Amino acid sequence: TVYLSLYLAIGGDVARGVPYLISTCLFMGIGETIAKDLRDLDNDLKAGRRTTPSMLGPRRSVYACLVAYAAGGAGFVVTAALRSPDVRVPIAVGCVVLLWVARCVQSLSATREGYVKEEARVLHVGSVRVFLAVNLLLLTGLPLVG
Repeated sequence: TVYLSLYLAIGGDVARGVPYLISTCLFMGIGETIAKDLRDLDNDLKAGRRTTPSMLGPRRSVYACLVAYAAGGAGFVVTAALRSPDVRVPIAVGCVVLLWVARCVQSLSATREGYVKEEARVLHVGSVRVFLAVNLLLLTGLPLVG
């Protein structure tokens, strides 16, 4: 709601922001939330907490993150392609997203045998950094209003 409020305050049109909103919900709302819980899976299991990773298991959780990051990332590329007058913006966003998805595939391979806390940390911290990078690219390359 903070992002939406700010967007509307500077004169943004809600309909134009829908692709970005959906992408953010997928990437951060699903992918990063699962990654955050996955990072603490060992403690959650000891405490008997029911989180998505405790129910899905580590490998399926990494796969769910990968799908959410890829879908959300594709939406960020679409957002940039639809809104930017400069073709370099969607290309740059696409490169960041593609590199991140490739790194997530490595996490999927690393968790073939089970839970790897370091990979969970990479997914959690990395997704926040990738989201920041994508947003900086969008902020510098998209007209805010109009």
